[in-house]
Amino acid sequence: MRYTSLAPSAQVAYADLLTSLYNSAIPGRGTSCFTRNVKGRDYWYLQYTIGPSKRSCYLGPDTDSIRELVVKCRQKQDEDKRQRSGRKRMVATCIATGLQALSPAEARVYEVLAQSGLFEAGAVIAGTHAFLHIGNMLCVQWEHFAARTKDVDIAQKQTIAVASPPVNMDFRETLARADKGVFPVPALDSRQPSTRFALRNQDLIVSLLTPLRGRPSSKPVLLKGLNAAAEPVRYLDYLIEDSQPAAVPAGTGLLIRIPSPSRFALHKLVVSQRRPVAFAAKGRKDLAQAAAVLEVLKDLRPGDIELAGAAAVRMGNKFVKQMLAATKLIDEELGALVREAVVR
Repeated sequence: MRYTSLAPSAQVAYADLLTSLYNSAIPGRGTSCFTRNVKGRDYWYLQYTIGPSKRSCYLGPDTDSIRELVVKCRQKQDEDKRQRSGRKRMVATCIATGLQALSPAEARVYEVLAQSGLFEAGAVIAGTHAFLHIGNMLCVQWEHFAARTKDVDIAQKQTIAVASPPVNMDFRETLARADKGVFPVPALDSRQPSTRFALRNQDLIVSLLTPLRGRPSSKPVLLKGLNAAAEPVRYLDYLIEDSQPAAVPAGTGLLIRIPSPSRFALHKLVVSQRRPVAFAAKGRKDLAQAAAVLEVLKDLRPGDIELAGAAAVRMGNKFVKQMLAATKLIDEELGALVREAVVR
């Protein structure tokens, strides 16, 4: 058994937190309205907090219509304060019932990225951090996965869907709100821009990834909306195509996006076969995480494996061939489930 199911109270706590976050209308925290007097006339501003930084935006001059807006804003502030207080208790309940929490450094990174609108624009947490959040989503504790990676992988498409809100930010500057000591990790080719950023004071690295289309290439791809480059990764589009909202039990709760558990598992199978020999240990970790998620899905949501298998077929023969090769390296029962999902 690769997992332990948490008590029903954990499922309720997670669902409550996710619902509250999903319905929350006010981004940021610590919002307030105030005036500034310029040459004898008052002007209204909205102040809000992102990470450790306070920011403000201009609302307008002191007129009847702006004062009505301020009244509505303050009413929303009162409601948001009550919601945040309630979510803080929900977060404590989630952690008390066994859901995995983030370290303070990780939580600050997640907070500034969430409040920047990055996840609303389609960015998805990938890698081992996604595995952690999938455990929370499925309300299980993973066995034999005590070690936590120091990398936070963020996958973002090169173009943002029309239906998604626009994002225009400087990725490095945004991270600097979580830790002032942010610096790019030099690429192997010094002529190429970095796709990884280290937080000097937190022993944490944040990496940007994007789907690779067309011919093989390791050349970083500029993400214009983030003013940063991302590492192109083959088949990443399969992972993030069916992403889902997830709740993070930190602070007053954070709303992010993660891959669907079934696609995460099948993608990990493929990734395990694409690792160079020098990264064989990471390949074994990929297989272990895939098997752990598949075991939960086998017991709780076997239909999800079939859906992910059908989507895998649409990725092409090479993707399926590598996935099927990996199924021979995990438990026979789990491998058989994947193979059946592909041939249906």
